[in-house]
Amino acid sequence: MGEWWILELDHYADTDLRRAELVQALTDPKHGLPLELRGHRDLPPGQGLGRILLKSPDNTATLQLRYDRFDYPVKPERAEMFAAIRRRISTVTGEAPLPAMPGCSATG
Repeated sequence: MGEWWILELDHYADTDLRRAELVQALTDPKHGLPLELRGHRDLPPGQGLGRILLKSPDNTATLQLRYDRFDYPVKPERAEMFAAIRRRISTVTGEAPLPAMPGCSATG
C-alpha cells in the first residue's frame, strides 16, 4: 500500500493559487521529493475541493494536495501582515497552468 499523505490548503479568493509552481517545487529533481504529477482536478470556488495527485515512480508513496478558496475576514491586527504577503505575491507574474494529463481533461 505504501505511504499516503494528504495536505489541505486554503487560500484567499483574491490571491493567485500557484498550483503549477508548487508542483514544480515539490517535484524538482534536485531539491524536491521523488514524486511525479499523476493527476489534477480544478473546481470553481465554493464547489468543492480541487485536487493534485503526486506519486512516486514505484507507486509506494502518494501525496495528495487538496485546496479550496475561502473569503475569511481579515482581523485588523493581522491586516498589515496580510498586506505584506499580498505585495510579495503580486511581484510574481500570472499563474502558470498545470500540464494536461493524458486521457483526461484539466477539470476532470
